[in-house]
Amino acid sequence: MGRPAVGLAISDADRTTLQQFVRTGTKSARSLTRARILLLSAERQSIATIASTLNVCPATVVNVRRRYRAGGLAAALHDQPRSGQP
Repeated sequence: MGRPAVGLAISDADRTTLQQFVRTGTKSARSLTRARILLLSAERQSIATIASTLNVCPATVVNVRRRYRAGGLAAALHDQPRSGQP
């Protein structure tokens, strides 16, 4: 069996921002999925449950949660610029 669900501590301001972000739905699908991952994580859903609900790999859930803890909301929702020529 998987690890027990550990909630992600999200501030009220971040939660409100994420809810509005998802509600408007005008961002990229990748960013919306990341926002949904954070919202479900805040509700103490397990990594496996979030992954199956959103049809993503469990590693994606782990990576988004890690990026949020390390860099906040902007780091979790948006990709960093990649090296090399576009």
